[in-house]
Amino acid sequence: MFEKMRRVVWGFCAGLGPTTTFGAMAVCCVYGCTRPPRALGFCEPHYRRYRKDKPLDGPFRPHGVKGCSVKDCKREHAARGLCHQHWREKREPPRFRQRTLDDVQKIRDLSLDGVSYKEIARRLGCSPSTVARIVKGQSFPNV
Repeated sequence: MFEKMRRVVWGFCAGLGPTTTFGAMAVCCVYGCTRPPRALGFCEPHYRRYRKDKPLDGPFRPHGVKGCSVKDCKREHAARGLCHQHWREKREPPRFRQRTLDDVQKIRDLSLDGVSYKEIARRLGCSPSTVARIVKGQSFPNV
C-alpha cells in the first residue's frame, strides 16, 4: 500500500485519506515525507507550500546554512542573506537629517507649484508628514 506513488488531490492523499500512518504514527501525505501532519494531511512546510500554490516536491530552503552576503564577511547567515550584525545595521530606521532653511524654502515653493507632499518627500529624502508640517507652518513658522 505504501509502495505506490501518493498523489495529492485537493490537499488529501489520493486513495489514502487525509493522513497516512506507519504503525501508530501519522505522517505527511507527500511521498517520501515523514514529518507529522499539521493540516489536510500535510506537514507544516508542505502545508505552507500548498497554501501558496507552490510545488510540493521541491527542496526546502536550508536555514542558517549559507553565509552572510556582505563581501568578506564569514559569519553565519541569520536573516535575509545577512549575519546578525549586518541585519541589525540594515533594519535600524534611517536617520533623517535636519532640514536647512534652503530645504524649507524649496519645500514651500514646490508645494505652491502643485507638487504633492509625497513627491516632495521623495525628492528631498524626508517623510510626507514632515513636508506637510513645513508647508502648514507648524515647523519653521518664522521662515
